[in-house]
Amino acid sequence: MIKNHRALDVETFSTLSMEKKHKYEKTGLSEAFSLELKNKLKHLMENEKLYLKHELKLDDIAELLDISRHHASQVINENFNRSFMNILIITG
Repeated sequence: MIKNHRALDVETFSTLSMEKKHKYEKTGLSEAFSLELKNKLKHLMENEKLYLKHELKLDDIAELLDISRHHASQVINENFNRSFMNILIITG
């Protein structure tokens, strides 16, 4: 029974990934650039400890990455499978 549950989880995750890709397919943000931005954001979170800034906003992340607010949100959603607020909670 656990095997079936695991298969369902993999199938659900795959479906959600496809929905996210479809959601962002026209944004103009390539997968390679998205991964580059993910690494920059990860570096900022770990080394600059952005999560300690209590008033950090999505606009601040976008400015640090030199991208639009929409693209910043996309990078977080696609690469971390979390919302902006959730990434701050988990990282902090």
